[in-house]
Formats: sequence, C-alpha cells, structure tokens
Amino acid sequence: MSFHLKIFLLLVVVTLVSSHTIRSLVNECKKKVTISDELEKSFLELNFPPEEETSRCLMHCIGETLQLVDGDTGAARLDNIKVMLKGPDSSQEEFSEEHMKCLEQISDEKEDNCSMAFQVYQCFEQEFLELMKKDLEENE
Repeated sequence: MSFHLKIFLLLVVVTLVSSHTIRSLVNECKKKVTISDELEKSFLELNFPPEEETSRCLMHCIGETLQLVDGDTGAARLDNIKVMLKGPDSSQEEFSEEHMKCLEQISDEKEDNCSMAFQVYQCFEQEFLELMKKDLEENE
C-alpha cells in the first residue's frame, strides 16, 4: 500500500471516528435498527449484550457507518480496522495471534450480517471499548 493511500485511509477513518461519538452512532443507527429505551441506555454505557439481536444489528450498523465491516456481508474490513486501531503504518502482523484466530473462526462460520459484524466487534472488543471510553470521557 502506497504511503499516500495510507495517509488517505488514516484521514478517512480518523474523521469518521472523531465525528461520531457513541451517542451519535446509536442515534444514527436507530434509523435502521429498532432499539428499546432500556437497550439504548445500555449501549450508551458501552454494554452490548451478545444475546440481544439488537446489539448484533447495532454493531453491524456502527461497523458499516465507520467502514469497519462490509455492509453486505458483515465481514471485517481489516485495513480500516488496522488504521483505526494502530495508525496508517500498521501491518497485518501487528494483530495478535488471538485476533487472527478469532477472525479466521468467523470466516469459517456462515452467519447473518448482524452476527458476523458482532463477532468482528468481539474479536477487537477490548480495543474498540478503549476507543469508545476515551470518546465518552472527552465528550463529558
């Protein structure tokens, strides 16, 4: 990947993430996903119950909005995830073996888009939560 393309991807992802707080993402996704008041409160506290289909579809919507998952399949867009989590000079080897095993397991399973996107979220849950918590603290 060329240096200019890396910089462009970084700018796109940083702009997408910084312009979207968890609150704005949930509000935007409410247009596509029916979210109860109780679950909305849970999501805004960064709790995403995996047993709830709404949680899975919310993650698909958020992932699609941030261009972290493919909108049609729910599959991970690894280049964008790498840029978001590690910056423009990251390489696939920088993902842990645990991350890669998790992603391989997802690709072996044929699930619906929402479940696929939620599983991608779960593979990077700790890193994504750190970013969202940081965002919450900055916007309080």
